[in-house]
Amino acid sequence: MGTVLHRTLVILKNKEFVLVPDNAYVENERVGFIQPDAIHGVPDMVVEVWIPSLSNYERLMVNKMEIYANCGVREYWIVDPFDRFIRKYALSSGAYREVQESDLFPNLRLSL
Repeated sequence: MGTVLHRTLVILKNKEFVLVPDNAYVENERVGFIQPDAIHGVPDMVVEVWIPSLSNYERLMVNKMEIYANCGVREYWIVDPFDRFIRKYALSSGAYREVQESDLFPNLRLSL
C-alpha cells in the first residue's frame, strides 16, 4: 500500500509550487521523498475537502487541479461533506478526467 499524510506541506518542481492538501497518499515504493518537514516530490494522490464558495471553487477546481495535473499527481479527489459526494479524477495524457473507480484503490467503497 502506502502512506497517507494529513495537511502536510507538498513541495513540487524544486519549490516552484508549495501546497498543503487536506490529504496526500504516496505509494510504498516512492516514500523516500517524504521528509520530516514536507513531501519533497509528487504524491500519487491528493484529496481536498470542498467548502462551498466561489473562491474555493476557483482554488480547488482550477488552480490546484491544474498544478497537480502539470506536476503528475496520478489521482485528485474532491470531497464535499455538505452535499455528500466524492469526485475522483485520474490523470490521463496530462489532464484530469473524472472517473468512477480509483486505479490506486479499485475496491474502495466510501459513503458520506
